[in-house]
Amino acid sequence: MQNNINIFTNYIYIDMKTYNLYIETVDHFSNILTIDVLPDGPLSSLVFLHTSSKSTMAPPTYIICHPLYSRSVVKEGEVTVIFDYLKANGYKIESDITQYYPSELLDFFGLREDSIIPFDQCQKNNTSVKQFICRISFNI
Repeated sequence: MQNNINIFTNYIYIDMKTYNLYIETVDHFSNILTIDVLPDGPLSSLVFLHTSSKSTMAPPTYIICHPLYSRSVVKEGEVTVIFDYLKANGYKIESDITQYYPSELLDFFGLREDSIIPFDQCQKNNTSVKQFICRISFNI
């Protein structure tokens, strides 16, 4: 009985938050890095809430700014800068989404690689598509 009590008193609860990163086109910002919600931790200082100027019905978007140039958004080719920032600030980068969601949900939300429309096709068709990049987590 004493051993069971020790197991429970030595248990550590870790509160971890997870977030999804995307590349998408938002209004006049083309192929930029966005996040699904305002994150906890140091990354929150790089995120701003953008409301669409094209439609009042469009949901707001959380856009990630460049860590070195605060007035610049992170473009598709600069994602590694954010990965370096995330790692240096205690975030874990998890790029294999299939470990979290069954394939049926990935198909439903359009998050499978084979169901994502390439950006060059989106631009030709003038459509806006979110391309999933990875999931990040942060212990709070």
